[in-house]
Amino acid sequence: MFSNELLHRDLNIPTVKESIMEYSLKYRDRLIEHPHYLVIELMKERKIIRRLKRKFPSDLIKNL
Repeated sequence: MFSNELLHRDLNIPTVKESIMEYSLKYRDRLIEHPHYLVIELMKERKIIRRLKRKFPSDLIKNL
């Protein structure tokens, strides 16, 4: 029996969290460089009340 951490490290495979963070950063960078102003508005913080406290991929970026 092997732990997931051991498998990820030995096989050099990113974890799900690492993959999500990578794609979220790429998405954010594309939005920031976009020429249309409405797209840039997507990056502004919104006060969304989430009843179930689900996490969005962008939540990972803010913790950096």
